Amino acid sequence: MFSVFLLFLKDFAEELTRTQNNILRSRGMNILAQIIYSEEPQLADLPTTGVSSLPLMWRFGQRMTLQHLINLIEQEDAGKNVPVLLEILKNHRHIEYIRFLPQVLSLQQTLMFKFENVDPQGYAVSIDTYSLECIPENYKHAFNENVAIMKKIWKHLKRVNYNTLPHDLKQKDEEDLMILDFLPMRKSVARVVTEHLVRMQNDIINHVNPREDRSISAYDVKPSHVITCVPEQDFLNIAISNIDHVLNNDGKEHTNYNFQTVERQLVDRFFMEKPLIDLMTIPLFEYRTGTTLRVFFSTVKDKLEPLSTNDWNCIMNDFRFLNEISAALSTLKIAIGFMKLSFPNPNQYLTNYLKRDLKLDDRVHILSRPVPRSSRVKHIQSLWEVLSLRQSSLLIEMNQNPFFMIDDQEFHVHFSEEEKKKYMKILAGFSNINVLITELHYVIMNIRFKDISPDWGIMETFEAFDDKNEIDVKAVECLEPLRDLEMRYGIALWKLAVQMKKGIRGTR
Repeated sequence: MFSVFLLFLKDFAEELTRTQNNILRSRGMNILAQIIYSEEPQLADLPTTGVSSLPLMWRFGQRMTLQHLINLIEQEDAGKNVPVLLEILKNHRHIEYIRFLPQVLSLQQTLMFKFENVDPQGYAVSIDTYSLECIPENYKHAFNENVAIMKKIWKHLKRVNYNTLPHDLKQKDEEDLMILDFLPMRKSVARVVTEHLVRMQNDIINHVNPREDRSISAYDVKPSHVITCVPEQDFLNIAISNIDHVLNNDGKEHTNYNFQTVERQLVDRFFMEKPLIDLMTIPLFEYRTGTTLRVFFSTVKDKLEPLSTNDWNCIMNDFRFLNEISAALSTLKIAIGFMKLSFPNPNQYLTNYLKRDLKLDDRVHILSRPVPRSSRVKHIQSLWEVLSLRQSSLLIEMNQNPFFMIDDQEFHVHFSEEEKKKYMKILAGFSNINVLITELHYVIMNIRFKDISPDWGIMETFEAFDDKNEIDVKAVECLEPLRDLEMRYGIALWKLAVQMKKGIRGTR
């Protein structure tokens, strides 16, 4: 059957050539058509010198594409001689995206770090909003670039109708993706994209080099480990360089396609020495209830001490840039991760712990301001919380909303002028407003995870957190004058307290 089809194509090509020649002989075509269909068109008024005077400069030929190359291999029944080449070419649309695997993994690791000890269900925001509100300015370009790459690959998988797309994800457009889609949770966009890239690399390597047994973890992947090429450019360059045009004695032209040479050169240049990637090691984010930092701190509370009020105030005044605060929080988070495994001597200087125990010399300078530099391990919780507070209060000073992830607008109700005067008077009577600011901030940041309703009283809300020792008992005791306040005003109260503490006026 196949030989009959080839014979048909040969006869069709000869018939097409005769038809073109007849048209040319009848002069029934304009100049442009004659240029396209003539082997050596006779054109008047051409220059007599220079490259453009050569008739062959105007010769028409079929453009070489990867699909045309695949057709040539199949027509000449060469697939059985170059099965690897045929497999590579048939997967060229997927292969070009494998080179982005390091960036895809980097984005997931960044987000997993950001969401450690945080229930992600509270962040019902788009990835663009998250980038705008939560990513420091000096990291934003790289973050957004990796996001764009993930969107590009997702668009590709949808376009080719990738067969393992979960049904509930098929309708997700790349421009409507939320932050949760980029976290590598089960059946997330990030998980599907990563699995696809890793499987594609492994499948190609197994075809190219069945004896390859070197495997690496996804966490160790570097750009040099992945298949890196742009098939439409790289493959075609090699293919075209191995096509020989031969002019026979009878004047007919014959083309030799050196497919075996093309296969060998492609394999040697782009696929050899690339390892398999262990699919079981790709990132997977699983939030475990009860793993908040407060819960961890409660297990070592006998080894912790708060900062003095003076130190607390110094941090609130000294740190004036969001990227500086983000870098400090990131460093503390690394330290806390190691403390969960083995808590060090509480009286050891925190900078010494970073430098000597964790070998993080490049991180020590981030904590160079007076209070962090002189703080000890036992101050880790207090440092973490006051820096988190400073981050939120700085956003308020910049007229931004630190609680944007709370999408229920009932929690964003403002005080009237009369109500503001009333609660300013109450707050002015607090002996330790720092405790209220700290604990109320923690409650608001975790409000979604306790199913708190806007009509709950503030005392009732704090008691919901107190059952796991997440709240400072001093904060609960000082709430008596605010007993009748509903949580719909919780954010307004916190902002008012911060404004009074910092002497800020006019922000909402």
